[in-house]
Amino acid sequence: MLIYIHGMDSGPFGRRALRLREAFPNMVMPQLTNELTWRVDALATLIIEPSILVGSSLGGLTSLVFARDYPERVQALVLIAPAVGFFDPEYDTPEINEKLCELVIPPKIPTFILAGTQDEVIRLSAIEALVARSEPGPILKQVTDDHLLLSEAAWRLQREAIDNAMQLVKERPN
Repeated sequence: MLIYIHGMDSGPFGRRALRLREAFPNMVMPQLTNELTWRVDALATLIIEPSILVGSSLGGLTSLVFARDYPERVQALVLIAPAVGFFDPEYDTPEINEKLCELVIPPKIPTFILAGTQDEVIRLSAIEALVARSEPGPILKQVTDDHLLLSEAAWRLQREAIDNAMQLVKERPN
């Protein structure tokens, strides 16, 4: 199963979701609230079989936490500007940063990350730090774009990452 987990200010009918639905018509797109614990609990009910998670911004953070808590249910991750470090002072607190710095991508879960070099919401350095502390290292692609990553170059990389994740899962022995 291929599942899109949207960010805070989007949903299953946002620009990225519509474009993903066009490219991947069977992609599941649940509507989620913005509360992280609720999101993970909702996904635990929805995701029973191993799946590929495509998470954008808060959806990327949600995907990471879900993969940490339920690694047997995650075949691969595609993280689009994952919310792992913020510029906004409301979220850039010592308490939040400490929890974010504890996150790692679980081993054995192939992971593709896309980050905008001009992201004004999520710190690129925080994404790079996540990659550095995760073994084996996920594949990080950077593109000249902002947080929304809606440019054609960003879209090509997103699609390529999802295609690569699907191919890896298909080739992996059961």
